Amino acid sequence: MKQTLFREFFRGKKVAILGFGREGRSSYAALRRFMPTAPLTVCDRDSSLSEIPEVSTDTCTRWFFGEGYLEGLSGADLVLKSPGIPFKEMQAFASPERITSQTGLFLQLFGKQVAGITGTKGKSTVASLLHHIFKTAGKPSVLLGNIGVPPFDLLPQIADDTRIVFEMSSHQLQELNVSPHIAVLLNIFEEHLDHYHSYREYQEAKMNIGRWQDPEDFFLFPAGSRLIRELTEQKGFRGKKILLGKAEGNDAVYYQNTDLIVKLFGKPNQIKEIKKNRLLRGEHNLLNIAAAAAVAVLSGVEAGAVERAVAGFSGLPHRLEFAGNVRGITFYNDSISTIPEATIEAIKTFPETKTLILGGFDRGVNYKELMTFLKTTRITTIIFMGEAGKRMASLAAAGQGPSEKEFLHASGLEEAFALAVKTTPEDGIVLLSPAAASYDAFRNFEERGRCFKSLVKAWGARK
Repeated sequence: MKQTLFREFFRGKKVAILGFGREGRSSYAALRRFMPTAPLTVCDRDSSLSEIPEVSTDTCTRWFFGEGYLEGLSGADLVLKSPGIPFKEMQAFASPERITSQTGLFLQLFGKQVAGITGTKGKSTVASLLHHIFKTAGKPSVLLGNIGVPPFDLLPQIADDTRIVFEMSSHQLQELNVSPHIAVLLNIFEEHLDHYHSYREYQEAKMNIGRWQDPEDFFLFPAGSRLIRELTEQKGFRGKKILLGKAEGNDAVYYQNTDLIVKLFGKPNQIKEIKKNRLLRGEHNLLNIAAAAAVAVLSGVEAGAVERAVAGFSGLPHRLEFAGNVRGITFYNDSISTIPEATIEAIKTFPETKTLILGGFDRGVNYKELMTFLKTTRITTIIFMGEAGKRMASLAAAGQGPSEKEFLHASGLEEAFALAVKTTPEDGIVLLSPAAASYDAFRNFEERGRCFKSLVKAWGARK
């Protein structure tokens, strides 16, 4: 039983939970579920947490909140650290060998059942599609991780034959020294530069998904990514490498006309008409489909089940999502596109776009390639928002972007939407694909996307 393995790992250890947000609460709940009276310590900077009910009801836990919260780590045999808390803050209270994370511990216990998915873009789509394929094939599967479910939350659902699909963020990967049995790295682009000292540090975090694999493990990555190929060689990856998008060697995944060929150990598996029957739009999603299909075949799923699953999977909200057609204007919500590379792919998917809404929180990403690309499009109006939008507009004004298109500036999404419906011709497309983060005005890209869809709905309800 997985629960027994969990209990045995923690038995006799003095455990401290550092950070009491979503993941910290998940760790606490799991430990209390399986070890209700074991001594624990919980530490968090937020002093208001001292008002939570558990402080008075759980007498087996020591609580350290507010100033001096790190003092609770002293004497701990194991520290379960939440993502995003830097080691440098803890050095005086806990040595690195005593520090782990829920992700690291979960992989240590169950890693041979895990297919880990990461990438700057596409990881949620691939993880969700893979989980959908397993379900379609009748295989027991759980979907967890950065998708919004801490891994410990699903421990009771995991048996020896359960496929575990783990969407992994750079923050979850950064401090790992263990990798999943099957690792997929879709891409690496400039993002989260406000959280890292450099782009290189971000790259290093992403590479941890396959860095610690054994020779019997599998590492899947796009054949066309020179960066990932070079980093893989530099780090001496030991997992069996499977190339996505190139018919080369005994292990490769590639398209042949409208079919997808998943060749493993020299044996080709033909997934028929996948290009024709897929619901996921965009050229970039062909790589995402290939990645999910390859992992599924590696995990024992028949080609026919993959065909049926791909044909029935329409994607996730806020990713090239149809938001409505009102008075002849079609609206697409691509709020997930927080980097220029994703916005470029969105425009390629909808080449008839007339109005593009860009901008948001500025994290210092390079926008020159995007501005150069916009020169080649049929877009007639670009509406800029936020500090990122101001910088994009300044690039265009300096001759590094389109000059023949109409530039408009909005104070926020509501004003941008009003400008869009005013300037977009009938039969035109309005595309929200900001190429920037949302948290200058919203909690996350999901909230921004919901706001956009509500604006479309409200405008359609007007007489």
